[in-house]
Amino acid sequence: MKTRNRTLYHCQGCGRVVRAESDDPVPCCCGQNMTHAATETVAEEVDVYELDFLKAAPEEDSLCNPLPRIPR
Repeated sequence: MKTRNRTLYHCQGCGRVVRAESDDPVPCCCGQNMTHAATETVAEEVDVYELDFLKAAPEEDSLCNPLPRIPR
């Protein structure tokens, strides 16, 4: 899964909250630069074709070594 960071900014004047990509410039509100409030990690959508390798992977059971049966 691919992830990316988004920055949350907060306006000290009116309380507005804005999400921006990490490489975007700092937004302005009420005539001032907004304050960096937090950073969130967001999962990007995965392309279906990237998951094709899962279909080709062997089943988990085939990777395990079976234990020998012990007669009772």
